[in-house]
Amino acid sequence: MKLSDYDAIAFDVEGTLADTIPTHHAARLQAFSELGYGNITAQQHELGKTYGSSSSDIIGGVLHEAGVIKENGPYNENPVVQEALDLKMRLYEQAAEAGFNAMPGAVEFVESVASRYIGRMALVTTSQERFVTSFLEKYDLLKYFARDLIIGEDTIKSEGINGKPAPDSYNLAKKRLHADSLLVFEDTAPGTIAAKKAGATVVAVAFEPNNTKLFESGTLEYPPDLLVKDYGEARRILGI
Repeated sequence: MKLSDYDAIAFDVEGTLADTIPTHHAARLQAFSELGYGNITAQQHELGKTYGSSSSDIIGGVLHEAGVIKENGPYNENPVVQEALDLKMRLYEQAAEAGFNAMPGAVEFVESVASRYIGRMALVTTSQERFVTSFLEKYDLLKYFARDLIIGEDTIKSEGINGKPAPDSYNLAKKRLHADSLLVFEDTAPGTIAAKKAGATVVAVAFEPNNTKLFESGTLEYPPDLLVKDYGEARRILGI
């Protein structure tokens, strides 16, 4: 696998470039506490299988494990889940305005490939695009990504397409990039599924232990093409 084999690159943002998981986690815990669910244990909260899923599925999964709700999905119309989600998102947004910290080596990696892929790099995420922009501005990365190549929640809604694990957002990225061979960097199974279904080659970065165990389990219908421990290993393998 060489970088020169691909005519465009796409990155997930949350957990791949930006260190958002601690902020999500803290906001969920605070929301649960304020709503009277402060007795939820760390074990019940740490549902690794839900990382990278929708916010409703993550919160619903935790509340189901904790016995707060009986239903084991679907969660997107459950009023208890939606109340917790609304509060969690308000808390999360307050923290996100300042811009997230970067994952180890992520900024340097983007900078190292940017000159080779001018106008041919995209971001594909389920995050609101204003939070993505805040992160990019914090690390002076916004100059590398054209506005229409930042595909997040806003674009997903305006285009009437489905988010991950559906391939729609990566298909849109390929279309806008005019790419036949797309190299994608992801950190979750749902994101990997979406990219693989869109015909992309996927490098999974093993930052989160639960996701890593899933990638290594051999149970995924759409596993990543390459699993690396960090961006340093990705650089060595890709010849950067």
